[in-house]
Amino acid sequence: MQIPLGMQTRSWFWLAAGVLVSVLALSCAAQPQETKVNDAASTKRRAKAKADARKSRQRASQRFGYSWTLPKDWQFVDPGLFWAFPPTPAYDVYAAQHSADGPFILMIATDVIHTIPGRHAGHDAKDYDRLERDGAKTLEQAHAKLTSIERVQAFGVETVEVKGEQGKLRIIIRSLFVGYRKFEFRCFQLAEQSECGPALSEFIIEDLPEPAGERSAPQVRHLHDAGFGVAFDAPDDSWLSTGPFVARGGTQVVWIWSKSGQQIDVQVMDLEAMPRQPDQAEFAARMARSARESGHRVFESQTAFAGQLWDHHEMSRKGSGEQDLFVLVQQGVMYSVLVTQPTRDPRLIDAAKNGFRLIARAASPAP
Repeated sequence: MQIPLGMQTRSWFWLAAGVLVSVLALSCAAQPQETKVNDAASTKRRAKAKADARKSRQRASQRFGYSWTLPKDWQFVDPGLFWAFPPTPAYDVYAAQHSADGPFILMIATDVIHTIPGRHAGHDAKDYDRLERDGAKTLEQAHAKLTSIERVQAFGVETVEVKGEQGKLRIIIRSLFVGYRKFEFRCFQLAEQSECGPALSEFIIEDLPEPAGERSAPQVRHLHDAGFGVAFDAPDDSWLSTGPFVARGGTQVVWIWSKSGQQIDVQVMDLEAMPRQPDQAEFAARMARSARESGHRVFESQTAFAGQLWDHHEMSRKGSGEQDLFVLVQQGVMYSVLVTQPTRDPRLIDAAKNGFRLIARAASPAP
């Protein structure tokens, strides 16, 4: 479902275009007859200029499966006004404006990790609760007052809409999941301006095949990944592994080992691909807060293994068993080990810790 066009803006544009055509027609009628010999060349130049102008108003991504063509009265601009972070492989970030006075729209696309076949972000109501919290947090960071949170439909899927105000500035954030992808649109407008809907009239989201990790068959795996500098051996080869599950342009990876209702997840994340790099304490605090918001009881401590001091969260939620999460940030990479069991068994926790090793990282290829 497309976001409706702002008809007043479109009508004014076509009215102005009609006046311009009339003026050009009068000018052409006054030209000498011999200038007609240049009509063919002029037509080709106009066609090329028109094609170039349309191309300059287009963006597309095969990775995220979208294409975006702006209306003629919109243009792409540097997103730096409302996105103060350098480009990273984890996100696509584009911005467009109607004029120098606004309105202004920011689009953020990324892929979201999922590790259960057939289930994506958005299948659980708590995923949308998180989008609501994220939208409210964005407004708070912009020093804007939260005015409403609603669930609407956009692009044929449920969408979270968060609205706020900062003086005369209105901020509207729409966030949605499509398969394993997340799209976020932030509209900034003055109170008297129309909304950003026209800019998205030709924003198309395509269906994409599932990532390879979702289709992987369980197998014996002795992990050795020099790119992230991580190695892991399960307690024994009766533990079968699935994955890798990849997100954020390959900067976040999860491998899973399972046996008899027990599970060990090993995750790595390149923090240099995040808009802002949190340190270990901040990252661990975020994960603890997220667990509590999901209804878990969390006990926080620290423990040492693999030659490092890790943050340790003992987590439990009624009906969900017991989990032990270990978090380490080392040289720009976040490592985590998550042990899930129906009942906490210290022997399995020790085996998971003993199976994890940090290894020498391979040098990144030259750009």
